[in-house]
Amino acid sequence: MSAGLVPGDADARWKASADQIERTHHAVRSGHPELANSKDEVERRKKRLARHHDREGIVDADDSVWTSFFSQGLIVSQTVGRVVVSQRHMPSKPIGTGVLIAPGLMLTNNHVLPLEALPNEAAVEFAFEYDENGKEREYRTHQFAPEMCWFTDEELDFTLVAVSPVDGKLPGDTYGWVPLIEETGKAIRGDALNVIHHPRGDRKRLSIRENRMVAEDELWLRYTSDTQGPRRDADQLVGTLTHALALASPGTGQRVLSGFRGACSI
Repeated sequence: MSAGLVPGDADARWKASADQIERTHHAVRSGHPELANSKDEVERRKKRLARHHDREGIVDADDSVWTSFFSQGLIVSQTVGRVVVSQRHMPSKPIGTGVLIAPGLMLTNNHVLPLEALPNEAAVEFAFEYDENGKEREYRTHQFAPEMCWFTDEELDFTLVAVSPVDGKLPGDTYGWVPLIEETGKAIRGDALNVIHHPRGDRKRLSIRENRMVAEDELWLRYTSDTQGPRRDADQLVGTLTHALALASPGTGQRVLSGFRGACSI
């Protein structure tokens, strides 16, 4: 178990955020985000939403969204892949979820890929999902290339690893990628969030109901959700459909996506 996932530490952080969570629930019920956030936080969030013509983050009784919500969701979901480990004479074993943050660079959790040797046995499957007719879509497997880029942080529970091209094309050339933005305030307490994941290693799903950011500290964002916790896969991409916010860690909330202590050239 990584240092960042020590149960006592997680429990203490949850208890310390109890007041935040209660204020957030009250803000959502009343439709007044300022009950859980400062006026500056609310105003910055409104300005960001206005720039993107986005209503999904507004805390009020109206849960309608622009129709572009669906097209944005499709675009972002393509960047998320199922991390698997090959097994001799057996189907690949799913161990987590990852997201492309550059054409040939994937972000996942340290508890999914904790060792540099593991990516040599692991790969990522894109488009492991159902199509519009409910049929299994043809997916594509890309091997990892840790010799090109590898960086992991046990405390923050994230791993960056390069992804090899297939037929001369990097995965981002086909599926796109989600750029990380250092600026904070992409969501405030009470905002609706969306979760893209492979629950229990199954085909890709998007959770868009009853997901709320409820608390935060210097390391964690916390949200409530009805997502299913896979065997090892709690590493969903969590955020609005215009910005990635965090990777989820098992049963503890989510790790903030911000600056990384390390660099890779891809």
